[in-house]
Amino acid sequence: MEHELSNEEVKIAVSDHGAELTHLVKKATGEEYIWSGEDYWKRHSPVLFPFVGNVAEGYYSVKGKKYPMGQHGFARDMDFAFEGGADGLWFHFDYTEETLQKYPFRFHLRIGYTLSGKTVGVHWQVTTEDEAMPFMIGAHPAFNCPPVRPNPDGSLKGKPFHRTGCSVDFHTNENPAYGLLDGKLVGEGTKTLDLQEGRMKLDSHSFDHDALIFEGDRIHELSLDDEQGRPFLSVRFDAPLFGVWSPAGDVPFVCLEPWYGRSDRVGFSGDLSEREYEQKVKKGEKYERSYSITID
Repeated sequence: MEHELSNEEVKIAVSDHGAELTHLVKKATGEEYIWSGEDYWKRHSPVLFPFVGNVAEGYYSVKGKKYPMGQHGFARDMDFAFEGGADGLWFHFDYTEETLQKYPFRFHLRIGYTLSGKTVGVHWQVTTEDEAMPFMIGAHPAFNCPPVRPNPDGSLKGKPFHRTGCSVDFHTNENPAYGLLDGKLVGEGTKTLDLQEGRMKLDSHSFDHDALIFEGDRIHELSLDDEQGRPFLSVRFDAPLFGVWSPAGDVPFVCLEPWYGRSDRVGFSGDLSEREYEQKVKKGEKYERSYSITID
């Protein structure tokens, strides 16, 4: 089931399944900014929890015991309970006997969506019944490049797309370093992204080697610009790293992904608590993070 929230500027919809944002529509034009989930990639904007990326050999260790884990954890594939709320759309998902078999922590995950003008706030809250819990959390929103007006049935079938010519603005005067995946894990070394006036032009080869992974806690805003260099969407975040991804080829969307965690590095074999970027929450505490999406 989907739940809607709107103001004078925008309308959003969020699904119970994964508490996933499925629509972001500008009311003045009817343009849709979130990818429809057709072809190419079947998701819209999954929340990544309790892992971001992959673990080495498909298993991770907690105090010497191995547990299986797929890419990006499991929250994106679970049905959340809808809470409602006067201040937005709120959902929660709690540990189960099933989740304890693959993640041995008693967690409570709460996800909320709020509106202010043309800005969508996405909010994460994590608590635990355990003395201490390591975890990761991240965003994976896919944005149409450029935004489009859907067909009357809501689909994008037959719509022309022109991602080539659009660009990602990194809001920096530097050429940032990025890492790449070696198989499913983060490889050694980095490359330098050659920006033009702070922008990465998107073309059919931009993601031939999968996601571009940016670390270093140096960039906290990304924008998507049209062929004329005009921004049509911005993502702002405090996360220490982020990914930029799309399937290889001339695909009509791109994902701007704030992360609090990432895949294991090639060669890692330590305990869960030793993973890079692992977040922590203790019993009696509340871990809270958020990011925002603003359309122009």
